[in-house]
Amino acid sequence: MSIDTPSVSFNKVSSTCLKPLKVLQINLGRAKAANNTLHPTSVKLQSDLLLLQEPYIYNSQIKGIPQSWNTFNSISNKAAVIIPSIQLHAALISCKQNTVAVKIQTGQQPTTFISAYSSPYSNIQETLLEIQEIISCLPREKIFIGADLNGHNTLWGYNDVDSRGTAIEEFILANNLFINNSSDAPPTFTRNTSKGWPDLSLCTQQMIGEIANWEVLEERLSATISTSKSRSIHPNSQNEKDINEATYLLQNSVIEACNKSYHTKNQNRSPTPNWYTQDLEVGKNRLKALRRRAQRAPQDQRNSRFQFHREELKKYMRKVKTAKNSVRKSFCTKASNPYGTHYKAAFRKAIKPAELIALNNHDPSRNHLKIAQDILEKIFPHPANSNSSTYIPPFTENDCPFTK
Repeated sequence: MSIDTPSVSFNKVSSTCLKPLKVLQINLGRAKAANNTLHPTSVKLQSDLLLLQEPYIYNSQIKGIPQSWNTFNSISNKAAVIIPSIQLHAALISCKQNTVAVKIQTGQQPTTFISAYSSPYSNIQETLLEIQEIISCLPREKIFIGADLNGHNTLWGYNDVDSRGTAIEEFILANNLFINNSSDAPPTFTRNTSKGWPDLSLCTQQMIGEIANWEVLEERLSATISTSKSRSIHPNSQNEKDINEATYLLQNSVIEACNKSYHTKNQNRSPTPNWYTQDLEVGKNRLKALRRRAQRAPQDQRNSRFQFHREELKKYMRKVKTAKNSVRKSFCTKASNPYGTHYKAAFRKAIKPAELIALNNHDPSRNHLKIAQDILEKIFPHPANSNSSTYIPPFTENDCPFTK
């Protein structure tokens, strides 16, 4: 089974140096598997600089890359610039919420590389304003921008134009930037049946003549998953049938492993009530038959048959009530502990045993009125001598009457 990583745009930027500068731009989609392919892909392509969007972050660090690589992250960690080459010396120019910029000495004149990201659910003007502030501070300098702005426009491959694409186009024209993307290039984002071209490569006029090559590459990650029986899922499936077979094999292997590892307990979710006897089941079926006969009876006999069904239903409900009361009475009579199973069945967790103080040292078989009296006596006990009182009325003269 093959796991596709996001498509990457590979930019080969030549400069006045003896060796051309190779720039790799990729959106990792916050996927750990994509991060793990970053190192071997960079080594294979001999990349000098990486412009990343949405890398996999753990403990505020990008995982899957060597510690010797020089890394510059944005504040939100959604954009990053990584320099694997130890021959390049970079200086951090700006670090904003979704944008990061570094400057590298490439020949006689330095070049600024910017990595930016804008979520399709966020305000794109915030990211564009961050890039605008960096560009404004570097007039007439060589600037290369690798950004995932999630905007649709026909200028870089889409068949439609949305509001985000219009804002990006206006930003490019206002800052005199050039688009390196080809309108007929393969999509830089693929997932199931959807595809898109959200990744953009932009540069200033001073650098347009130094872009030697721009292309979209596709890298794949192949994995073999085996179970305890050494069954494997083969990578590089070519058609839908192979993918379905591999999926079924994986599912069955996981289910089989779980059945062997976990102890399953069969529990009857709807047990039959202990008061529901065979006679009640027969009576229930008889009522159903009477109702069907009443529904199918001729018009002149239908009312009488329904009336007979209602009378039999009343008799049946009385039998059900009698059966319930008989079983409950027998269940409570046999109880030796007033806070036992019958108490838990009646009160559950709503009332604690300590709250029923009337049952303390008393017979639990008395009626509710006596229980209420015991509660009042427990909470408000009678004084030992009701005639004695500590109240002494004051001996004061009466006030003078009011006069007109």
